[in-house]
Amino acid sequence: MQYFLKSFSIIYILIYLAALVTLIAFCSNPIIQMLIYISIALTLIIIDKSLFEKTLILSLFIAIPIMIINPVFNCMGVTTLLRVSGVPFIGYLNITLETLVYTLSLVLKLTNTILVFSLFNLLIQPDKMLNLISLIAARSALIITLTARLVPSMIDELKEIGEIQRTRGVNLDSKNLIQRVRNWFPFTKLILFSSLENSYGISEAIQTKAYGIGKRSVFFSEMIKPRDLLLTANSILIFILLYIGSNIKVMSYNFYPRLDKVDFSLKQIILALIILVLVLFPIMMAWGYSRWQYLRQKI
Repeated sequence: MQYFLKSFSIIYILIYLAALVTLIAFCSNPIIQMLIYISIALTLIIIDKSLFEKTLILSLFIAIPIMIINPVFNCMGVTTLLRVSGVPFIGYLNITLETLVYTLSLVLKLTNTILVFSLFNLLIQPDKMLNLISLIAARSALIITLTARLVPSMIDELKEIGEIQRTRGVNLDSKNLIQRVRNWFPFTKLILFSSLENSYGISEAIQTKAYGIGKRSVFFSEMIKPRDLLLTANSILIFILLYIGSNIKVMSYNFYPRLDKVDFSLKQIILALIILVLVLFPIMMAWGYSRWQYLRQKI
């Protein structure tokens, strides 16, 4: 299933992820936000459960401070749950139901955004992303490539220097952190000199290949498959659904000055179910691809 999801063309995956981010940004209805969270979380669990757990832990580290700070300093709302006077620095503490619900909605929206970026890291291969950037901004792609190569090479060289110094009897593994930094610090100059020498070699190689002179050659292009067109149509439907939902006031929800009543109308239920299907559409395609030979031949 993970192989199928990574087989999409990168442009169409980016369109799908952009549709998800737009849906998350412009939807303030807590019920639909929760459905979006369930859909994206289920997608991540099916593809890579360990990545979902790591993302969830990161979300908690960001969400817990927001859950503590926002109700304390945001005193909007009319339904008071707790009021304490004489609190140092802030005078009085006034926690309202509206603020708590708004904070939960804000945390949920932030968590959904983090999950989408985790999905981005999982589905998009760095090489393909770099190829796409190089088509738009070739020089920026070159800088990114050289920067990404520089740090690992410097770390490898530093490890080699450390092994050589240990064979000479130099103690580099002191338990004292300050002493350890002092032991390693003199070698940073060697690393800098080595990086400068390597940069000269790279620049000569680039100049020899006449980089930047004339139109850039492209030797690799991805084929557009039926699955890419289906994913694009699904993304366009998400944008259309967001537009329709905004016009009929289903995507929006008012927290202040008083919470809106939760409306379980037929149109809201239908819209929520359609959103659930559209967000889960890539997983549904992957499941069908793994089960039916007919789909494997068509998409």
